[in-house]
Amino acid sequence: MQGIFTKTVGIFLIISSIELLLAIPQIQAQQSTPPKAVATPSKSITIDELKARRTAIEKMKDIDAKLKADSLKYLDGAIADLNLSGESNNKTQELSQLIKVAPGRLKMLRAELKKPFTKLETAEKQAQQMDTTALEQQLSQEAAKLAEEKSKLQDWNDRLTAEKNTISQASEKMATAASRLSEIQTDLATLSGVAEIDIGNYARMLSLKSEREKLKAESKLNELRQQSHNLLVELFGMERDVARKAVENHSTLFTVWQAEVQKRRQQEAAQVRQDAQGDLGLTQTLPKIIQDQFDINIALSTELEESIKEEALLNEKKENYQSRLKALEANFATAKRRFELTELSEAMGLALRKTRLNLPSTNLYVADSRAREIRMSDISEKLIALDEMSRELSSPQALLQRLADSVSFLSDVDRQSFDLKIQELIAKRIEVIEKLRSGYNRIFKLLQDNEFTAQEIVNSSTKFGELLDRHLLWIR
Repeated sequence: MQGIFTKTVGIFLIISSIELLLAIPQIQAQQSTPPKAVATPSKSITIDELKARRTAIEKMKDIDAKLKADSLKYLDGAIADLNLSGESNNKTQELSQLIKVAPGRLKMLRAELKKPFTKLETAEKQAQQMDTTALEQQLSQEAAKLAEEKSKLQDWNDRLTAEKNTISQASEKMATAASRLSEIQTDLATLSGVAEIDIGNYARMLSLKSEREKLKAESKLNELRQQSHNLLVELFGMERDVARKAVENHSTLFTVWQAEVQKRRQQEAAQVRQDAQGDLGLTQTLPKIIQDQFDINIALSTELEESIKEEALLNEKKENYQSRLKALEANFATAKRRFELTELSEAMGLALRKTRLNLPSTNLYVADSRAREIRMSDISEKLIALDEMSRELSSPQALLQRLADSVSFLSDVDRQSFDLKIQELIAKRIEVIEKLRSGYNRIFKLLQDNEFTAQEIVNSSTKFGELLDRHLLWIR
């Protein structure tokens, strides 16, 4: 009996082994066959892939309208999030590089701050040694350089302020991001193994993964900012200080060269007028039509001299306006900080009341604005008249013929001398016209600049007054 049982078990084991050997190829085949209709997006799906999927869904005709709209909305959000993720990653790379070079850059900036300013006497001597043309070119270059340095100073001020504001929000942003990342992870778990044919859920999954990438990138950037905050504040502050020094230095140079240019222009304009008056004295025996032409040159040279004086006054007014605006903005910022950080005491109220009463009068600036508008219109007319003169002198044959006919009584020798004198007169007039045109264009630009600054003063004064009125009701 026991022998029969032993044989039966042996036969069963042999049969089982044979079946297992026969099943191995089928098992291997099943393991190598991917699951049908189930796909998961790559861990680093690209914006191009999202856009391609969006285009494919948008072209679908036999799809529920709401499902289509929701899917497109998810994909639009995913594309936007990946864009933001890329921006944050780029900022992280830039910030990492900035942190890396910061120690060396700080050393250079400290050395730059120790350098002395350009001495005023040196700049004045250099300006006096230049001819007028070179000096005007230098003034133009210095004006451009000053504007560039002012722009740099503003950029570093803004960047420093932004860094200080950003760091105060970084911790809160990171906590919010961590909470949202946890929610995303939970939502993604419910979409695990979602089929690509399930258009709506698949698009939602892509949206969640893209949002996750964005939040991770932003958190990484904020974390780096937290770690390097003190270094960045020091660096940006030092960059600002160097930029401020550059502005001060170039402002000094610009003022020196502008004063010398103005002086040269006034001297040259006076000399042109004197030459024109001297030329007129040589024409007393000539017909009136000839004398009138010399009178025109005297009038133009006198107008040039007056325009140079007007330009000097407008430059002074420009500096005055800019100084007023700068002081007003500083006082405005100080008052706002006072209201934010301290309680309104009686002494503080009296001080701010005095400030309120001393704010610039908007009526005064309105009157000045009207005067500037009238003057700009007048200058526009003058420029048109100068253009007409230039066109006439570009082909002066008719004028020359009229003048020649009026002195037909002259001998050949005197006639040749007269022709040279008339040609010289026309050449001088063309030169004066060009100087007048340039001068009026500069005056027009100064009037525009002063108008803009005046409007800034009015706007700042109005806002400052409104702020004070809200807190100091008894001022009224």
